[in-house]
Parts: sequence; C-alpha cells; structure tokens
Amino acid sequence: MSLAKNIKRYRCNAGICQEFMAIHLSVGQSTYSRLEKNDKACARRLDSIARLLDTTPETLRNYHNLCPPDEAEELTAARNLIAQQQQEIDQLKATNRYWEQVWQRICGGGVKERHIKKISDYLSTKGQLSTGLLCLNS
Repeated sequence: MSLAKNIKRYRCNAGICQEFMAIHLSVGQSTYSRLEKNDKACARRLDSIARLLDTTPETLRNYHNLCPPDEAEELTAARNLIAQQQQEIDQLKATNRYWEQVWQRICGGGVKERHIKKISDYLSTKGQLSTGLLCLNS
C-alpha cells in the first residue's frame, strides 16, 4: 500500500479530519486532500504529518502491515474488479455479435469448403485474417 493511503487510513482511524490537518500544515483543505493522493508530497511532509498524528514516520510507512485492511476498501476494490470484468464481458459479447454477423453475411452460417476461401478473402481485405480460420482448412 502506498504512503499516501497509509496516511489517510491512519488519519481516518484516528478520527482526525482533513481540515484539522490542513490548518496545522498551513495549507487549504483541498490541497491537503490532493496531498493524501500523492506519495511524493506525503514523503516531503512526512515528519510534520507524523507529529500531527502523534505517531512516527516509520509507523505511517508501514501502517498497511500494522492495521488490518479496511472492509470498505476491500468492498470498493471488489466492486471495481467486478465492474472491470463486466466491461470486458460486454466487449467480448459485442465482438462475438460482430463476428456472427460477418459469418451470416459471408456464408449464411453454414460451414462449406467454398466458404473458407470467401471468409479468408473477406478478412484479409479488412486486415483481420484470423489464424483460427486456417484450422478450418486443415
């Protein structure tokens, strides 16, 4: 886990708001919010942040090992993974529909030797010659 995420998790677990941190670091709240998303910025201010949180820089660096994962973070990560996989499924379905239409247009869906040449010619004109079609010919 990144230093920025460790700092945010430690701050939240300690019940300290971003506004408190921002005031004591002499920055605006929106600046502090961006800081918690940037490892380099956190590293530059690590000593000050650790003092404000009444801990050590080392504790903040290793907080992901000291604190069990937050259930909300795990749930968010799982939801993001599910959404990403659903997008991939949708893309594969669209690709499958496209190739079914191509198949129907070229040979009406049937598999005949004369259609293999038509399919190969069609795909080569589209620049999409598939090695899978070569297997049909052997």
